[in-house]
Amino acid sequence: NVRRGEYGACDEEDKVREMVARAREMQPHRFRRTRPNGRVIEVVGTPMGEGGFVTTYTDVTEQELAERALRLSEQRYRALAELSPASILMLRQRRIEFANEMALRLWGAGSVAELLGRSVVDLVAAGHRFQEAVKGAVEEKTGLAVASVDLETGYVRRRASRETRRVVN
Repeated sequence: NVRRGEYGACDEEDKVREMVARAREMQPHRFRRTRPNGRVIEVVGTPMGEGGFVTTYTDVTEQELAERALRLSEQRYRALAELSPASILMLRQRRIEFANEMALRLWGAGSVAELLGRSVVDLVAAGHRFQEAVKGAVEEKTGLAVASVDLETGYVRRRASRETRRVVN
């Protein structure tokens, strides 16, 4: 098998010595190798209880191709999310696992590390408290009954009115 190139480019004698040493150890092992024809074989060696050894060879080419395609898809998806002009948070059990650059800007974080692991509920509550504090400050300063404040543009909408007015420069 070594001479036929089944183990890739290698020193034949070193490879045979390595394989014989592994067989003598009688230790379980698992590895994958790519055959010269491009097929991927998984080799699993299992020692038997009363002596002996069983080795199985499984063609895992399709699985390997699917795993590669999945990794490529994940890389593309991550790049799309990272470069998106929209704020993107990815959550698991309400905790932030991913935040792109726009999410950092939106939530006022200096780094991704500031957001990772945080509860999105706490983050939204903190944002709401900040929004309410801004509304209170605008009401106090202008005397307007404020329904909402757009922090990006500085516009406020008055309560019981459709009127908007820019109050922040």
